[in-house]
Amino acid sequence: MFKIGARSIKQKLTWMNMLVSSCALIVASAAFATYELTTFQQTMSRNLSIQAQIVGSNCASALLFGDPNAAQRTLSALQAAPHILSAAIYTPAGALFAVYWRDRAGEALPLPPIPAGQKEMYWRTDREMALVRSIEFQDKLIGTVYIRSDMHELNYRLTRYAGAVTAVLLLSLLVAFVFSSVIQRTTVRPIVALAETARIVTREKKYSIRAPVTAGRDEIAVLIEAFNEMLSQIQERDTALQQAHERLNLALKSSGVGTWSWDIDAGALTWDDYMAPLFGLEPGAFSGKYEDFRKLLQPADRDCLGRAVADADTVSGSYNTEFRIKHKDDSLHVISARGKVHRDESGRPVRMTGVCWDITERQRAEEQIRELNQTLERRVADRTSELEAANKELEAFTYSVAHDLRAPLRHIQGFSAALTEDFGPRLEPGAIEHLTRIVESTRHMGCLIDDLLSLAHVGRQELRLQATGLNSIVKEVLRDVANETQGRNIEWRIADLPFVDCDPGLVKQVFYNLFANAAKYTRPRNPAIIEAAHTSLNGQSVIFVKDNGVGFNMKYASKLFGVFQRMHRREDFEGTGVGLATAQRIVHKHGGRIWAEAELDKGATFFFSLAPPEAAVEEKQ
Repeated sequence: MFKIGARSIKQKLTWMNMLVSSCALIVASAAFATYELTTFQQTMSRNLSIQAQIVGSNCASALLFGDPNAAQRTLSALQAAPHILSAAIYTPAGALFAVYWRDRAGEALPLPPIPAGQKEMYWRTDREMALVRSIEFQDKLIGTVYIRSDMHELNYRLTRYAGAVTAVLLLSLLVAFVFSSVIQRTTVRPIVALAETARIVTREKKYSIRAPVTAGRDEIAVLIEAFNEMLSQIQERDTALQQAHERLNLALKSSGVGTWSWDIDAGALTWDDYMAPLFGLEPGAFSGKYEDFRKLLQPADRDCLGRAVADADTVSGSYNTEFRIKHKDDSLHVISARGKVHRDESGRPVRMTGVCWDITERQRAEEQIRELNQTLERRVADRTSELEAANKELEAFTYSVAHDLRAPLRHIQGFSAALTEDFGPRLEPGAIEHLTRIVESTRHMGCLIDDLLSLAHVGRQELRLQATGLNSIVKEVLRDVANETQGRNIEWRIADLPFVDCDPGLVKQVFYNLFANAAKYTRPRNPAIIEAAHTSLNGQSVIFVKDNGVGFNMKYASKLFGVFQRMHRREDFEGTGVGLATAQRIVHKHGGRIWAEAELDKGATFFFSLAPPEAAVEEKQ
């Protein structure tokens, strides 16, 4: 049986050239024959239609005067067309009027009907072509002509085409064979030489050999050049691989890592020179049997080794385990082993390869680190508990002191008022001024005590979270602030704020402090513009309150939320310096953060969020 895969490249090229030439000639001949036959059929159809039209025109008078003999003479003129088989004239009623047969025998076939709206209709079979055409006079149907033609000339042309195509095909194949033999001498020889070079390289692993270079720059020359370049690269990489292998051996020796290979079917283990010292053996002392290797492990670790091997075989394909071995000096060592399963074509595990190294010292260090971490965690927990207790005591002390200071303050305010009322007319103007300062100072201290109590209360109060619309809180705050800003030209720009989970009472205090601050520091502006809206920063919803007030220097922004910290003189703007600290404590209590951005004499913007960032929440979860 002919097998092209077993043939030489010369034979393959010959057959390929001849096959391509044959296919091209056959396709071209078929296309030419199809075109000629189609054109011939169209010409026959057109000629048959013309002949039917001529016959119909010449028989029109005979049909009008009912003279079938005249029609018969007209049909007899078709003897000059040898391809006409028969012709017939029919009356409008379908009756035979006149008939012609080429062989002077036979009867007229039944008249095929012409579809409505058509003047003629033709059809074709393998042997003949027929046409039916209406005969009209002054747009009135007076008869029908039915004419049949044979396909002898078409078949004759087919025979001639087949003979010509066969002759041309055989001659072309002969020419293609001759030219293919000539061209192959310059094409096949370099390829054969290249194949021989490849066989030598494969057999002898001799990468210094090169294929002979041909003249010219055709594809074969490029292929040979690329093959030689590939050999050069392989030679360089082979040299580099040998050097890398030497460096790897040096690295394994210095790092204490050994490599191994296990033939699963034979049960044989192959160790490199660095494996034996890891197991406390002399070089060459290991038998190479898997069972002897198992005996080197501590008895409690042998089952663990078996499970790791089974898991690598059936599940993961990677081998990773640790086991303990005892050296001759009775010192216990922990060995880490990692490897990979190699399978055959059917997927059956046949070999494992991997590395081993001693992790005894590392485990000891890790154990010390764990103990140190546990100690540190205990210390941090103890210090945290102490700090929380101290904070609670400080808050309780602050609350108690602030609460106890109210009574003497009320006494000072009361006696100062009584002194002014009873002895005011008799006091000197300087004394009246001193009393006024005393009253003002006690009022300021009362406000300070109230703010301190509020700050302490925030620290002690538990959150009562519920879904809250911030716009409703803002409306309440605006009503409270309106009493303090009567008579001022303030433009409040409140956007649609979101619903959040928060303690509405505490969040109201945040908005009050921020709005009160904005109203205070926009006092020099006319109009004062205070805006409340929300935005998104790094995927987190953030509320902000913005004003066009006097602003502050960002150099001191770190002190902004400290207790009793002020950015402006008390003579310019009143306040205790506790409001922003209270707002910060509330925001932190909700897990959010608060910050400010400002520019001196160009206003300030306070931002705050009421929940930790999403990334932080996911990390806690």
